[in-house]
Amino acid sequence: MNDCGNHLSETKVTGAGNDALCLASWPRHQVKLASLVLVTAVAAAWLVSAGHHRPLETQSASHLELPWIKPAIEAPNSCRHVFFSPAARTNVSYLLYLPPDYVRDDSRRYPVLYWLHGTGYGLIGVPEFVQHLDQAIRDGRAPAMIGVFVNGLTHSRYLDSKDGQAPVESMFIHDLIPHIDGAYRTLAYREGRIIEGFSMGGEGAARLGLKYPEIFGAISVVAGAFPNLENVLKFQGSVFHEVYGDDFYYLLENNPRHFAEINSYQISGHTVMRIVVGTADNLCRINHAFHIRLQHLGIDNDFEELDGVAHDHTAIYAALGEKNWDFYWEAVKQGQPLPEPMTARDVDDEGDGL
Repeated sequence: MNDCGNHLSETKVTGAGNDALCLASWPRHQVKLASLVLVTAVAAAWLVSAGHHRPLETQSASHLELPWIKPAIEAPNSCRHVFFSPAARTNVSYLLYLPPDYVRDDSRRYPVLYWLHGTGYGLIGVPEFVQHLDQAIRDGRAPAMIGVFVNGLTHSRYLDSKDGQAPVESMFIHDLIPHIDGAYRTLAYREGRIIEGFSMGGEGAARLGLKYPEIFGAISVVAGAFPNLENVLKFQGSVFHEVYGDDFYYLLENNPRHFAEINSYQISGHTVMRIVVGTADNLCRINHAFHIRLQHLGIDNDFEELDGVAHDHTAIYAALGEKNWDFYWEAVKQGQPLPEPMTARDVDDEGDGL
């Protein structure tokens, strides 16, 4: 077992009671129909005023069966932690890595690498990745940083499921990141955060990094499993039902390309981004197409094809070698302040018209 020490002990942060938990979950859902919002709000208000809160332990079985707590694994300077997520309405685990001098230097703040795993439990290869990262930091080949390995359940796509049962995006963006910034000495601004992921996590890193440019200053896509209706239905029909609610439009509006298009002005020149994939990976073509689309939108990104490498993040990092650490160095450099979103007046003044 890991010797977690004072800063690496497994911790649990509890909420302020069931009343607070029920109320905190409402703002996380995006509902299209105004009438449904109104009905939901009225119903919620009536339940609160009447004291008819359903205790956490009596939530639906499907909600409780989700793997919000993952098994602990052994890795250098790492330990599983547990915190309470108002969005998920339960405790959620994450794996935390702290750099070697974190305990010794209590005045220093660190950038954070948020790493998103692929489909499944996502633990395969993580200890090896942490071991290589830790050694690279000790050798001065990689910048000292905190690593947070996010719980993406098994096939969430790092999205809030349409039925609200698996609010993974809200858990991560609205709960976990503030928890990390509050509990550890982080650089709590966009230039201090890298989002990286493999496969399902690569698509999640792309989507969330492009959707929230004010939160993440760098995006790393490792063999991203970008969804489209054909491959979701062919290979992961249950995902289309459980995550997207059998709603093709929900899939489209949560595609990384959508957020690249609407946020390109803010991202261009202000976000460091790379896409890495092996030539022996079936996802090579779709990753290359995504790279080209970003370039057309004015979003610079480094595209790296690794000869003969298949869909295996351990093999990908091995093939990247020192280039992997070079990307992290580039990512943690202080960037320019993020510009305000472009308005219709801005576009018209530039002569593009509307």
